[in-house]
Amino acid sequence: MKPLQLPLLTAALSLLSQTQAIPSPNNPPLASPETSSDSPEFVWRGEQEKRSPEDVKRAGGFRAIGLNSMLKGGVPTEVERDMGSGLYAHTAGFDLGTTLYVSTSTDPLVAASFAHIRSDTPGYVYLIHTDSKFIDVEASLKEAAIFPFDKEHVAVGLIPWDQIVGWFDLKDADFLNFLLGLRKPRDHLKAPDMEGFHRNSDFNAKYLSEMGTGGQPQLAGFSKSAVYWEREPWLSFRGQSAADNLEAYVRKHVHVPMGDEGVWKWALKTADDDYIPFIDEGEAGLSTAVENRAMACCEIAKRSLVDKRDCVPCRSNHDASHMDDSEILALASENSKDKFDSLLHEFGYEAVATHQPQLHDQLATRLEQVGQSSRLERIQYFSAKYGGQVVKAGGLLVYGTAVADSFTHEASVLDRAAVMASILPVIGCAIRVADDASKGEVDAARASFCFIEDVLVLAGLWEFGLAWQALLGVAETLQGIEEQDKLYDPDVFRAKRLQGWESKIREMEAFIESDEFMSNVTSRYDAHQIGLLFQASQMVGDLHAVHHVIQTPHSYPSEKQAVQAHHMVRVAMDHEMEKQICIETARNKMRVREALHTSMLNATRKLALDYDQDFFRRYWLEATRAVPFIGFISISPPATNVEELRSELEFQRRNVPLPSFQDRILAAVDRVIERLDTPATCLCRQGNSSCEFADCASPAAAQTASSSKPQAAVNPLHLASSHLPAVAKTSAKPITA
Repeated sequence: MKPLQLPLLTAALSLLSQTQAIPSPNNPPLASPETSSDSPEFVWRGEQEKRSPEDVKRAGGFRAIGLNSMLKGGVPTEVERDMGSGLYAHTAGFDLGTTLYVSTSTDPLVAASFAHIRSDTPGYVYLIHTDSKFIDVEASLKEAAIFPFDKEHVAVGLIPWDQIVGWFDLKDADFLNFLLGLRKPRDHLKAPDMEGFHRNSDFNAKYLSEMGTGGQPQLAGFSKSAVYWEREPWLSFRGQSAADNLEAYVRKHVHVPMGDEGVWKWALKTADDDYIPFIDEGEAGLSTAVENRAMACCEIAKRSLVDKRDCVPCRSNHDASHMDDSEILALASENSKDKFDSLLHEFGYEAVATHQPQLHDQLATRLEQVGQSSRLERIQYFSAKYGGQVVKAGGLLVYGTAVADSFTHEASVLDRAAVMASILPVIGCAIRVADDASKGEVDAARASFCFIEDVLVLAGLWEFGLAWQALLGVAETLQGIEEQDKLYDPDVFRAKRLQGWESKIREMEAFIESDEFMSNVTSRYDAHQIGLLFQASQMVGDLHAVHHVIQTPHSYPSEKQAVQAHHMVRVAMDHEMEKQICIETARNKMRVREALHTSMLNATRKLALDYDQDFFRRYWLEATRAVPFIGFISISPPATNVEELRSELEFQRRNVPLPSFQDRILAAVDRVIERLDTPATCLCRQGNSSCEFADCASPAAAQTASSSKPQAAVNPLHLASSHLPAVAKTSAKPITA
């Protein structure tokens, strides 16, 4: 390939920006190539030529300069801590020697420009999948953003090598071709399929379920005299330390893999350090619940922080050190079953709870076979990770953080191929049998049908039925032509072909909007939901087991208080559990939406082939048949005409495909998704309207909202929530591992 020199790239970028700025009838305005969401799934980073992909791999990825310094033994001063933690200082470039952020952009053009800074030699542009370490700079700084057109998103601490999807070498012309092909906001995500894109063979698919966290105004880090502190959203954080807030952010959002604790020690601390766990504002209300139940283990500070100095050491007569593995697993299973039954009732699946008592144990067995770790290993992991924090802080609220960590650790399990192929069909079958049983249409003997039937049979029943009628309409399009020779007119052929095909598309749209199709969609969505509720119940059971594992003989002064503590562990988890379930509920809608998109587009392609095959056959027979003349004489078309028609039909078949009408099919699917009900727990009232996943004071407000007003269909593509930044705005992941 020809090398792409700097002047050529500069000219190309200039040309591209001009074509975007000057629309014309033949040159419609191009959409900005960056992602519009403040929590994108993918970002770009430019690197100079002197740092090759091999160098980046050896370094383990991209690491913030300030973090590098600390890992080499450097100890920042308080001023350096705040400077390195503030987004404003980072974007302004005041002191990048202490920064704890790594810069990226949603705009590949911006990344390309940074790959050329202070260098005449083209460098590299990397495509990176985001996760909860990523923060939207512009959404955090708003009008204070110095370079808003950079579309900057920063990663806290580092970007591991296995988070990099791949890269372009700017010395090749392929990146220029890629840029010139950008037309829509998400077109740049087609990069992995472009020529010249180097896929990273080490990319980890676990990131495919992740995304950034959006704006974080508490990390702005303005100078103390800045006028911005008088305005929202920064007013609430005036006087706070950006460094302390960044450490709290890491503890709340960043899932630290086992073995990497040392890299994050500056934020996570250890049981031997001054650890002050971050508590979400919604969890602050739990302090009242603790006090009302006379939990004397420790006092909880009014500012939603567990203050180590105010904690009273806990005592207990219970010694969990003698529990063997089977007892720990039995304890976890017992609590999981209770929570699963509770969640099924809370989220509207009472029939399943009543008529499918085997479902919990069946799912426990099946999911254990496809999980990354066994249940006992998960309990041991969380015991080691959170045990010291609970004992040190004396705070049951630490379990709220553990819930979020658990969801992050396990949320992608429902996306695994084995689960999609073998477990979700079982859940879907169980739902239908339970519904039939609740109506008295199935006896008790049939209740176990889903667990003994061959899973391949269930998978066949699970697929969306496309019971198309015979290809009617083709013959009708050929009727009304009294003179056969009109069939030899190419314009007539094209008009009749498209007319018949569009009638098929209308049939498909009607089928998608039918009650039968909606029933299939609801079954798949419900299967995802019950799988999610099962996961949530498993986490509850795991963390209850953790609570018992980390107890000592002096944890509680009496057995009564030990029982109270057991109850309070669940109270401490409930708020975060509901929030995480509601976030995943929105993702479940998107999972079903993307499955439907794929299924229906494939069906459309298949239908197009079937339609064309039948249409060409019928058209040929009608055009070449002998026409009766004077009642008893048949006249055949001239051989020359027939040969010309054969040639024309062959040309049309090979070179003129039918239009896909993709936008119409996808729009019909989206209308179906909008009809899916949102659980009442995930609804709440804002002013005079109910909204989906809204940032209300408490998820419990949903009950009032849903009971006082009929639920309106809410488009999951336009959800409003600080807890759900972009999940409902995304489409299918364009990249596979």
